[in-house]
Amino acid sequence: MRINGGELIKKMRKFMGISQEELAERMHISTRHLSRIETGDQDIDIWQFISLVEVLGMPTEDYWLLYLGSQEFEDYRKYKNVKRLLRDKKLIEAKDALAELEQGFLSKQPFIQQFIALAKIETDTAMPSEQSVDELYHAIHMSKPNFDISKTSEYRLNYNEICIITLIANKLNEQGKVREAVTITKDLIANRRNINATEEDKASFLPVLMFNISTMLGRNGEYKESLKYCTEALEISREFNNLRVIPWILYNMASCYRFLGEEEQIYKTHPVRACHCANAIGDFNAAKQIKSDAEKDFGIYDL
Repeated sequence: MRINGGELIKKMRKFMGISQEELAERMHISTRHLSRIETGDQDIDIWQFISLVEVLGMPTEDYWLLYLGSQEFEDYRKYKNVKRLLRDKKLIEAKDALAELEQGFLSKQPFIQQFIALAKIETDTAMPSEQSVDELYHAIHMSKPNFDISKTSEYRLNYNEICIITLIANKLNEQGKVREAVTITKDLIANRRNINATEEDKASFLPVLMFNISTMLGRNGEYKESLKYCTEALEISREFNNLRVIPWILYNMASCYRFLGEEEQIYKTHPVRACHCANAIGDFNAAKQIKSDAEKDFGIYDL
């Protein structure tokens, strides 16, 4: 199906303060071609339209189901499945599903190409951390050619870009570059009101961002600040009804209270709550890991 959305593209581009030349460069088309699209002299199909909207930093998933044919819908389901598997950290299954997505029609679209690049890095657990960071920068340059990570708080970011930047911060943290990782994550959090993503995606990554920074700060000995982010992470997790990271947030709080010198009756209750919460949401692997960690870290043997 074809759609004449040139006027809408033009309005969004001007709203974002992006020139025709810049948008054309990001889309790998000529400025003349884009001009013809905006004036309605050149029709665009739905995938070009979605690609343009994604490049402009606007969430588009609400448009998809209106225009998909049967085969396209199957590819869309594959894309959503890979997203879900990555969110749930089922990396082996995600890698297998990704191979199918690469063979489909959607793989020709720029924002799906970027998603595939991100997913390949995330599922390749053997890739050295330094190489991962290089590959992640290459992935974000697909949508933001002049991306400067020091200006993360200033960008209008979409789902792919948020995931890429989050993973860059995690990889830097693994390399011992904690302050750099913390700064990047703080910038992402500061920019969360300027994020273009569906409510489903926000529910997926916002609690994780808060949990990530609380972990980084805690491991760096900044327990008071870590505790502050733990509290905010709990609030956001409840706001978006995302319970997956709550057990680990509670565990982080226990560590913070312990190192801040609180009484045992305060900090030892949190691993217990964390284990019970993990069991309550059906995350039995997390419950098992928390039980093991609580024995080692806190001397708690009766979870």
